[in-house]
Amino acid sequence: RAHAPTMSASRRDMIQGLSVSSAALLLGVSSSPAVARDEYLKDPTPAFLESEERSKKFQAKQKAMKKAMNSLLDELNAGVDDNDMVEALRKMTILVQKEQDLPAGMNKESLIKTIRLKKTAMASKGMWLTPVEIEYKNLIQSITIVQSPNREKEQSL
Repeated sequence: RAHAPTMSASRRDMIQGLSVSSAALLLGVSSSPAVARDEYLKDPTPAFLESEERSKKFQAKQKAMKKAMNSLLDELNAGVDDNDMVEALRKMTILVQKEQDLPAGMNKESLIKTIRLKKTAMASKGMWLTPVEIEYKNLIQSITIVQSPNREKEQSL
């Protein structure tokens, strides 16, 4: 029986200790959002402004690149002979190599699908001969190389 009162006393001490530390914790946490809120309402930091400027430049570059790639796709689709196809595919390859990627929002699979539609139409007319196929394969290879996560290894070989 003497053992039971010491247990309850230690429980009571423990509960009081927890409630005091909980209250201190709540007071400490509740004051920090007010400080963060004051800091949030101040003017943007120079680092944030710099980041926004870089983001705008990147978006403008991507928009221009996408416009150029779409223009080259239109040129490819408007082509009537193999020379037009070779020239359009060569320009696409140069753009991909220069920019080291496809424009944002355009992926390799959708580009291949678009080109294959033109390839099918031209092949049914007896066109899309070897030089055009070579340029098409060069474009696909260039895209694969620039999108490869192991570019450093491939370039050193």
